[in-house]
Amino acid sequence: MIQRIQSVYLFLMTAVSVVLFFVTLATFEYTNQLELTILGIGQQNDTVFFSNTYTIPLLIMNVVMAFLPIVTIFLYKKMGLQLKMARFNLFVIAVFIAIVFMYYVPDMQKTLACNDQTTHYGFGMYAVLSEIVFNILAIRGIRKDIALIRSMDRIR
Repeated sequence: MIQRIQSVYLFLMTAVSVVLFFVTLATFEYTNQLELTILGIGQQNDTVFFSNTYTIPLLIMNVVMAFLPIVTIFLYKKMGLQLKMARFNLFVIAVFIAIVFMYYVPDMQKTLACNDQTTHYGFGMYAVLSEIVFNILAIRGIRKDIALIRSMDRIR
């Protein structure tokens, strides 16, 4: 039963989370162009301005966002637990987005004394939003499977 459609959505979520390690979440126009990534904040030529420990919460959450869907795929025999894990992953994604928008971006703007016009969100933030869509579609698929199994139990 691994070949269900929600397995494809969960795999795509993992792929998006892996891509987040290599793309920019936000760019700040300062005297130079600084980039916020999962691995730290620095220039395009890999000069790090802040300690790499500054973004460790983002790194940990991204590892969870990449690992949890893979674990969820292999829980196909326990659909109730699979549904709970998919919902938890949706919560982790929402917290990730909230932390970026409510902590990291305002903190960087305040630290660099730049305004909203000089902050540009990169491909990474849009990729995280696509991960929410994939997660919702996976939850819908899991619910359909649960409903199908319950209807089969009624027939017997």
